[in-house]
Amino acid sequence: MRADPHPLEPLLRDAFVSFAEDMTSSGWRGKENDCVNRFAHGHLLARCPGGIFRHPTQMGIEVGVPQPPGVGEKGAAKKDLVIWPEPWMSTWTPDWRPANIPTVVMEWKLCHARKRLIGCAHDRRWVEGFARWQPGTLGLTVIVDLDARRHRLHIGRYLREEADPDWLML
Repeated sequence: MRADPHPLEPLLRDAFVSFAEDMTSSGWRGKENDCVNRFAHGHLLARCPGGIFRHPTQMGIEVGVPQPPGVGEKGAAKKDLVIWPEPWMSTWTPDWRPANIPTVVMEWKLCHARKRLIGCAHDRRWVEGFARWQPGTLGLTVIVDLDARRHRLHIGRYLREEADPDWLML
């Protein structure tokens, strides 16, 4: 039985479709951090209309989030792209504990002819573990294939106990 969708899923789906079309039509190339920035600033931010995602400062790139129990040694881990529930948030409390929880957390990987895809299984386990630990957070794994052997984007969705590693393929 599929869990109720996260409220930001339609907005994120539209942004990923737009990003995939942009990559296909432009022939653009970049590294992983370039992809995250192009998606965030060129496709996600434009869809910041109101509701849960209502202010640009809710988006964080390479920011810390608390580690799920048993997943890592440090209290926080940097994630490629997050959406916070409120503007101007970070994970940090006044006494520097990682405690605030994002509403969306994404891990990205890039593959192309000169770079094999590695590390994706670890990211998937981390995102899936975070979504189980924080059932209100939508976790996404994003694989960008710049050579488009099959799909430009392969996106996994993790929400509560539900894992869909093939949620969106464009």
